[in-house]
Amino acid sequence: MFKRMALLGLLVILVGSINIRAFAAERENWPKAVTQGSGPVGGTFFSLCGGWVKVMEKLGVQVTCRVTGAAVANTKLMQSGSIDFAIGALSALYEGYKGEGWAKGKKHDRIRGMFVVYPHYAQLQSLPKSGIMKTADLAGKRVHLGATGGMNYVLGLRYLERAGVKPSKVVTGNWADANNLFRDGLVDAVFNYASAPHPAVNEAVTTFGAQLIDLDKSAVAKMVKDFPYLNQQNIPAKVYGEKPEKPIHSFGDWVAYFTHKDMPEDFVYQVVKATFENKDSMVAAASAAKKLQPENISYLSIPIHKGALRFYKEKGIEIPKIAMPID
Repeated sequence: MFKRMALLGLLVILVGSINIRAFAAERENWPKAVTQGSGPVGGTFFSLCGGWVKVMEKLGVQVTCRVTGAAVANTKLMQSGSIDFAIGALSALYEGYKGEGWAKGKKHDRIRGMFVVYPHYAQLQSLPKSGIMKTADLAGKRVHLGATGGMNYVLGLRYLERAGVKPSKVVTGNWADANNLFRDGLVDAVFNYASAPHPAVNEAVTTFGAQLIDLDKSAVAKMVKDFPYLNQQNIPAKVYGEKPEKPIHSFGDWVAYFTHKDMPEDFVYQVVKATFENKDSMVAAASAAKKLQPENISYLSIPIHKGALRFYKEKGIEIPKIAMPID
C-alpha cells in the first residue's frame, strides 16, 4: 500500500514537472512586452486598453497603450507591423481586410480577430434649443463627425449622404473638443459612432442637456443594405441616466480586439482565455465591457486567429463562416 502511494506521488510530481516544463517552453516564443492600438483620449477604446493592461499582467506581459485615431488607424498600424494588438469597429476591420471603402485598393490582410466586446451605435445628438429634431434638420447646419479619417467620420458622411442632407460645415476633432464646441454653440449637432453609454455622449446629455435623435429610417435601411457589417439597432432607453426616455432608432455593428497573423498561436489562446477570466478588469475600465462574452464571436467578420479558434472550439462555440481561419 505504501509503495503504491509513493509511486502515485512520484507520478503526480513527474506529470506536474513535465507540464511546467512544457508551459515554460511554450512561453519562450511569447513577447514580453506588446503595444496595443487604442483610440483618442477620453473614448471607450482608450479606457478599455487600461483594463486590458491588468489582464495581460496576469500573463506576465507588459502592455503599452498607444493613442491612435481608433479603428481605421489601428488597422493600418497592424498591417504595417507597428502594433501587436488593437481594438476596432468591425465595420473598419472588414473594409480594411477586404480592401474596400476607406481602404479601397489596399487589402490589410495581416489582421486576425480574437474576441468581440460590445456593440457600437450611431448616436446623433442636438440641443433642444437648436430646433434640430430629425436628420433633415441638419441641412445647412454645422455637424461634428469625430476624428478625420476614423470610422465615425466615414460612417457619418455616408449616413448624411443617404439621408440626402448637406450640412453647411463638417467639423472634426477629438471628443473633448467636440463637446466644448457643442456646449458653446459652435457646432449644432454631433454624430458619435461608439458604445452606449459613451463618456462623451454621457457628458453632453447629463451636463448640458443634449438629446439623442432617431435616425431617418430610410437612410438607416440604405446603410444596412449597402454595408453587410451593419445592422439596424436601437440605442437602449435610459442608457444615459434617465435619457433617452425611449429606444432610439439607429444602426451599428460590433467592436472587436484583433492581432496579426504571425502572433504565436499558443500565446493568443492564453490571451483570449485570460481576457474572459478577468472580465472584471475590463468592466472596471469601461462599462461597455459588460457585454463581453464568448458567444459574441458570432459577429466577427474578419478571419479569426487560430489561437483564438482553439479557445472557442474548447467552449463548443461555432465560428461564422466569414470568420473561419485562413492560415
